[in-house]
Amino acid sequence: MHNYHIQFIWQLNNLLAAASFFMSAFIIMYAASRGFFAKMRSRHLVLLKKRLESVAASKTLTVNDRCRLLIGKIDPLEAADVISNKSLVLPQKLNEELKACFIAEDKIHQIEHIALKSRNKWRRIQALISLGSSEDPSILTALEKSLLEKDEDISYFSMLSLGHMKSVPAAKVLLDFLGKHIYSGHKVISLLEDFPPSIVEDVVNTTHSPDPFVRFWCVKLLSKFRPVQCLGRIAELTQDTSSDVRAAACECLGEIGLPEAKPALAHCLHDGVWFVRMHAVRALSKVSKSECIPLCTPMLKDSDLLVRESARNAIALYAPHAAG
Repeated sequence: MHNYHIQFIWQLNNLLAAASFFMSAFIIMYAASRGFFAKMRSRHLVLLKKRLESVAASKTLTVNDRCRLLIGKIDPLEAADVISNKSLVLPQKLNEELKACFIAEDKIHQIEHIALKSRNKWRRIQALISLGSSEDPSILTALEKSLLEKDEDISYFSMLSLGHMKSVPAAKVLLDFLGKHIYSGHKVISLLEDFPPSIVEDVVNTTHSPDPFVRFWCVKLLSKFRPVQCLGRIAELTQDTSSDVRAAACECLGEIGLPEAKPALAHCLHDGVWFVRMHAVRALSKVSKSECIPLCTPMLKDSDLLVRESARNAIALYAPHAAG
C-alpha cells in the first residue's frame, strides 16, 4: 500500500510537470503570435499609407475615382482604422479627403451592421471602437442599442465609444445608462468628466431622477464642472432624502465656493448623519473663510470624531485671520 501511494504521487507530479510545461509553451507561443501579428499589421498600415498618398497625389484621377481607390475597396473597419490611427500621421489634406470618402462610400452604415450583427464578437468590438472614433452623430442609435446587450464586453466598449464622442447627445445616452446599474457609477462618470461644459444642463436635469444612485453620481459630476449657475439646484439637494446625495451636494457647494451657499450648508450642520455634517463643515470653511468659525465652533463637541476633526481644521486654518 505504501509503494502504491508513492507511485501515485510520482505519477501526479509528472502530470503536473507536463501540464506546467504545455501551459508555459502555450503562453510563449501566444505572446510570440501576438507580436508577429502586431508587426504584420504595422507593416500593412505603412504600405497602405504609401498607397493612399500615391492615389491622393495623382492629378489624372477624378474625385470619384480617387474616392473609390482610397476607401471604396477597403474593408469598412480597415478604412475606419486608417482614419483614426494616429501612428499613420497622414497629411491633414489627405486625412480630410479620406473622411469625406468614408462618408460618401457609406462605410459608417456598413460598420454599424458589423457592430450589431456580426457573429464574431471581437469584430463587433472593433466596429464599436470605429464608430466612436468616427464621431458621427448618426451612429448613436447603434451604440445605445449595443450598450444594453447582455455581453459585458460589448456593453463596455459601447460605453467607451460613447465616451470618446464627447457630444451632448452621447452624454444624454450615458446619463440614461447610469440608471441601469450595469456598471459602477464611477466608470460612467469618469467618462463624462472629460466632456465639455455644454452637458451641464442635462446633468442638472438628471438630478431630478427618482433613483438616489443617479442623483448622487450626477452631483459628483457637477463638482468637477463647478457650475455657478446651478447653485440653487445643488443647494436644494442638501435636503435630499438620501444622505449620500446630501453629503455630495455639500461637497459640490464647497467646490463652487460661493458665499451664497452658506445658509444651505449651515442647515446641514444639524443633519442626523455624521458624514453630511462633516462635508458641511468642510464646505463652509471654503465658502465662508474666517466667517465659518462661529458656525464650526459648536461642532467641536459633535458626537463623531471626523466631524470634530474637520471643525478643528477649519478653525485652525482661519483663526489667525479672524484674530487679525
